[in-house]
Amino acid sequence: MKKEYYVAHTVEHNGIKIPYYHFVYSGDFHRILLKRNRKHCLRDGTDIREFFNKISYHQYDFSGNYTVFEKAVLITIHNFENNIERDLDNLNYKPLIDGIRKTGIIKDDSWQHLSLMHFGNLIPDEDEDERIEVYVIPQSFLVDFLLTGKITINLSEKHFFEITNREEVDLMKKESLGFW
Repeated sequence: MKKEYYVAHTVEHNGIKIPYYHFVYSGDFHRILLKRNRKHCLRDGTDIREFFNKISYHQYDFSGNYTVFEKAVLITIHNFENNIERDLDNLNYKPLIDGIRKTGIIKDDSWQHLSLMHFGNLIPDEDEDERIEVYVIPQSFLVDFLLTGKITINLSEKHFFEITNREEVDLMKKESLGFW
């Protein structure tokens, strides 16, 4: 008898069914996840590692057979409430990644088994709270998954123009390096 394996979601692209997991963590995490922040607790005193472990595990039924990705990509989308500049490279997503690793859906979080992508995003609706969304997909389906449009990043026309106008990008680089 063939075993049935649980996969949280699938999305189709060009006739290919792509399995993936989607996690959502609501809260104001950017201050807690700062690398220089030694206190990694939520306002109520909960340790951030315990929080991510608990929330990750409770989002799906991991009691039965579920799909484990040998080589995966973890896509983090940090949704911010406002346009205040924040450097994603100054944030430590380790507690979040470890929480997902402990569910067992990825074999390990070493570079041989897991690649990371981080995006920042502006929440379009003022009534929504800050949150982090995480997608875990098999590495071999990365391009197909991105082409499904499952992940949307809110960019203004200005941002689109800046990244598509090569001359302006070159000028910005020269200005930032002090060349005139």
